Amino acid sequence: MGPGFEPDYDSEFPVSCGCLDSAVTSDSDIIIKRARVGIGGIIGGTRPRPRTTTDPETGTITVEVNKPRGDVGVETPDYLVLGHELCGHALPGLKHPTDPSGQIDPSIFDPVIAIENDIRREHDPDLGQRSKF
Repeated sequence: MGPGFEPDYDSEFPVSCGCLDSAVTSDSDIIIKRARVGIGGIIGGTRPRPRTTTDPETGTITVEVNKPRGDVGVETPDYLVLGHELCGHALPGLKHPTDPSGQIDPSIFDPVIAIENDIRREHDPDLGQRSKF
């Protein structure tokens, strides 16, 4: 698993529980909120992307969750969006791999998607595995 947490192998859901345990015991303040753009949320028909940011001065981690924009190839319930952002980005400090120009490169193994797929397998294997950003 990533450097941010260890799976809890005593649990029925080792990745999810390991992630949540690390979030609760983290020295960082973690804010989880619904992603919004302006008043009323959506402006100009564009839904904000889920994202995770860390304040460089305070170390506070903000996890903004929303349904992904566009097709990611499989159904993505809200709890998976949170799992992707919190367990895949925030706690281990991971980003999606990019090519030399800074574009996300789907041909490179993506540890964030691997963590999301672990959570998918734990909670609902019928959802399928995500293979693209």
